[in-house]
Amino acid sequence: MRSRAVLLPTPCDPFLLKYWLENYAKYYKDEVDKLYVCLNSSIEKEVIEYEQKLLERYGASFVYIDHQIEHGDAIKILLEMCKEEYVMLVEDDAYVFKKGHIDSCFKHVEDGEVDCVGSKRGSCAFEILEEAKRKWGVDYEGLGDHGCNFWPCFFFCKTQTLLDTDRHFKAKAWEKGEVVEPLNYVMKETGYGDTFVNTSLILRSKGLKFLCLQQYHGSPEDLVHWEKRQYLWNGLSAWTHVGSLSSGVGGVLVDDRGISLSNRKICVEPREFKLAEAHIDEWARRIQWWQTFYDNSDPNEICEFREEYRKALDRIYALSGVHRKTVLKRQKAYKELGL
Repeated sequence: MRSRAVLLPTPCDPFLLKYWLENYAKYYKDEVDKLYVCLNSSIEKEVIEYEQKLLERYGASFVYIDHQIEHGDAIKILLEMCKEEYVMLVEDDAYVFKKGHIDSCFKHVEDGEVDCVGSKRGSCAFEILEEAKRKWGVDYEGLGDHGCNFWPCFFFCKTQTLLDTDRHFKAKAWEKGEVVEPLNYVMKETGYGDTFVNTSLILRSKGLKFLCLQQYHGSPEDLVHWEKRQYLWNGLSAWTHVGSLSSGVGGVLVDDRGISLSNRKICVEPREFKLAEAHIDEWARRIQWWQTFYDNSDPNEICEFREEYRKALDRIYALSGVHRKTVLKRQKAYKELGL
């Protein structure tokens, strides 16, 4: 009997969540058995109630925490809620555009071909990368992200495989002189690992068998790839992990006082808001998706928040210098994929 779960942490952009759920329903809801969601945000009650109704509509089980928590902590909460035998970790800025691909990834694990399906990444101190390469012979060559670790997104395994780790899924620091136990390596300098790095090292140390697939992370070069039919547009891709969209309602999407939309009902004092330095194509990449979520939102739901979202988007266009025609072109490229 099939027993598959999807675990989704989200910091509660309501329009992003609506888009994610519609993508889930269109491409792979019928390929899994349960969706678990961790809503974690200080966003206002009306928005949370709207999101909870959305989740009920899609048959999801969920937990709500009234402030944003670390991604790894949300994974731990969801994993310990999960009753299914097999699990898929995903993020709310990760979207599928081919049916059957999620089913195939689960089957690789269910059939015993591999223990885990995931996508490589580094996201840790160079010392750790080098020692992992030496100890385990991990190959860092080729297109896209590489490293000894895995994204906590589009990652598939038995639920027990993750439960049998130390369950420290969040970011971790190793001090100078401290032993990185999975590597049995003493750090020469203090080093850090992002979310799921510690877990990835533990899984590798167990000698498990992995199938590594491309994450197809979003890129400022998307339009170049689209025109050349490369990367996401190569005809082989089936999903994309956009990345960095958590910087939206909890960060750069702000009200007229400079306060992020997630905190606008709990913060009183106005703040000076400045957009962090980044290449204009990187801002175009993110704005494209926030604009898509807004365009896909229901004008009759959480109307006051929706209007604040629109005004926040206008501010980002103005501050970043991104042209709306660029965003439309990027949206067109992704619509070709079915997104």
